[in-house]
Amino acid sequence: MALEITESTLVEDFAATEHIMAALGRFGVRFAIDDFGTGFSSLGYLTRLPFHVLEIDRSVVASICDDTRQRSIVRALVEMAGALELYVIAEGVETEAQEAEVRRLGCHAAQGFRYSPPLPADRVATWLA
Repeated sequence: MALEITESTLVEDFAATEHIMAALGRFGVRFAIDDFGTGFSSLGYLTRLPFHVLEIDRSVVASICDDTRQRSIVRALVEMAGALELYVIAEGVETEAQEAEVRRLGCHAAQGFRYSPPLPADRVATWLA
C-alpha cells in the first residue's frame, strides 16, 4: 500500500512536497507517482523523490494494442522503472488484449474497468469475496 501523489501536485509546490515526503518516508510511508505519462512528466521526480511505485497513466495504456509508439513508451517506462527498483502499475486497463499486452511488457499489476469499476469502501469486501 502506498500514498499516491499525482504529477500535477508535484508541480504546484515541489519543495514542500519533497520535504513532506522525506518526513513521511522516515515513518515508513511508501509513495506512488500517479498518472505518470501525462503532461507534466519529469524523470527528475523519480530520482529526487522517494517513490516506490510508478503508475502509468491510462492515456498511455489506452492505445497500447494499436499504437507501436505507445507500446514503446510503456516498454521504456517499465525498463526504466525496473532499473530504479519501482513497482509498475498500468492504469486504465479495460480489455483482455490490453491486459495481455501490459503483462507481456512487464508491468507488475494493472487496474481498470477490466477488473472492476470504482467501488465505495463498503462494497470492496463483497467484491473480493
